[in-house]
Amino acid sequence: MPTVNVEQSGALVTSSSAAVTVTVTPGSCSPSLDSTSLTTVNTVQGVASFFGLKISTPATGCTLTATGNGFDPAVLAAFEVQ
Repeated sequence: MPTVNVEQSGALVTSSSAAVTVTVTPGSCSPSLDSTSLTTVNTVQGVASFFGLKISTPATGCTLTATGNGFDPAVLAAFEVQ
């Protein structure tokens, strides 16, 4: 799973330990993250790393969006779930 750098206005926030949540971007595909997925993590020096995210339903064109209080949302590139 990719690492999401939490940025605001293009500058990496290196001193933050804010919580960041990742979700399937609404409208990108119909599956959702399984309930066993850890969808909220705290950043470490401005970087939020997600492990073990799982989508069980096949789909194409899915994207993930990471959001955190005070940060601009980050949208990952589209991917296919097989």
